[in-house]
Amino acid sequence: MKIDKAIWTSSVEYSDFWNINSYLYNKYLGMDCVLLPYGNKDECDVSEEYGQVIEVPFVDGLDQIPQLVFNKWYYTKNEPDTTWLIGDIDQL
Repeated sequence: MKIDKAIWTSSVEYSDFWNINSYLYNKYLGMDCVLLPYGNKDECDVSEEYGQVIEVPFVDGLDQIPQLVFNKWYYTKNEPDTTWLIGDIDQL
């Protein structure tokens, strides 16, 4: 089975891991990469050279951690024929 895409979510604090992850997964594993950063994308140093960055706002009134954890799983339903690798941004 070939994994087509890798997806991560991140708060601004952990967004520094995106550039190295997207580079490694894209260049060496041949995967398209997707990042769902929560918060203000302009506060992050994220490049779209090796993957797509889709800014997502936090939902007011809900805890932030569950949003970060579960929305990367939820997002994949948009492409049901794609084989996804779902990861944590801080694990290389």
